[in-house]
Amino acid sequence: AEAGAALTALVRQGDCDTPTLDRALTAMDEAGAGEAALTVLDQALPTLAEPEAVAERWARLWLRLRPRPAAAGRLAALLGKGVPAGAAATRHWIARLAETGATATDDLLALLREHGRAIARDERCWGEAGRALLRLAGPEAAATWLGDWQNRPKAAPWALAAAAEVLRRLGRDADANAAARAALARGEDPTSWQLRLWLAADAALAGNPSGADAVRTAAVGSDPYWSELRTLAQAALLVAVPEPDPGRAWDALEAVWRDHGAAIKAGREAPELARLRSAVAERIAGVQGGMMAGIRARWLGRGGGRDDG
Repeated sequence: AEAGAALTALVRQGDCDTPTLDRALTAMDEAGAGEAALTVLDQALPTLAEPEAVAERWARLWLRLRPRPAAAGRLAALLGKGVPAGAAATRHWIARLAETGATATDDLLALLREHGRAIARDERCWGEAGRALLRLAGPEAAATWLGDWQNRPKAAPWALAAAAEVLRRLGRDADANAAARAALARGEDPTSWQLRLWLAADAALAGNPSGADAVRTAAVGSDPYWSELRTLAQAALLVAVPEPDPGRAWDALEAVWRDHGAAIKAGREAPELARLRSAVAERIAGVQGGMMAGIRARWLGRGGGRDDG
C-alpha cells in the first residue's frame, strides 16, 4: 500500500514517466500486489500523455482482478474526458475481450451498445471493435459495425483490412475487394500481403494473372488458411496465363484436398475458401472443357458459389 501511494504521488507530481511507471507496476504485480498496481494505474491513466505502454497492462489487470462489466463505466469516463488514455485503454480492453473468447461476447456487446458512439469516434477503437465482433459475435454483427468504412478517410490499413475480411466472410467479394484496395492505398502494414493474395486470386479467376508476384511472395508460413488460399490462387493462375495448364491446376486442387481435406470434410473450412475452391474448380473445367472436366470440378470443388467480386 505504501509503495502504491508513493508511486501515485510521483505520477501526480509528473516525476514518473510511462516506462518507469510500467516497470514499477510490473514489480508490484509480480510481488503479489496486482490490485494495488491496478489502483495506481487506474488513477494515473487520465494524466498520461503517452499511455500506450501501460494501457494494455490496465486491460489485463482489470480483466484478471475486477468484474468485466465494471470496466465499461470506467472506459466511458476516460473517453468522456478526451484524454489519450481513453482510446488506448478502450482499444486494449476490446482486444483482451476478444482473446477471452465466447464468454466475453455479452460484455463486448454491452460495451458497444452503451458506449458505441464514443468508441466509434476513434478510428483504431472502431477497427478493433470490428475485429472483436467478427471473432465473438459473427460476421453479420461485424459488418454492421464496420459498414461505414468508406466514410473513414483516416482509418488505418489494418482496420480496412478487417472490413474486407468481414465482407468476404459474408460472400460480398466485390465489396471486400474494394475495401482491400482502399486499405492498400493507405500504406503498407502486416495485412498488406494478405489483401494482395486475395486480390490476386480473384483477378486470376477473371483471367488476369497480374497478381502472380503477390501469390509467389505471400508469407503464408504454416497457417492453414493462408496456405490453402495461396494454393487455390496458384491453381487459378495456371489457367489464367496465355498458355493455360489445366493439368497442373487440377494437381493444385488435389493438393488442397491432400493438405486440408480433413478440415474440409469436418466442415472447418472457412466459407470464403470453400466458395473460392468451387469457383477455381469451375474455372479450370471451363478452360479444359469436356464432360469429365465438369465431373472433376464437382468432385474437387463441391460447395458454394461466389459473386462477381
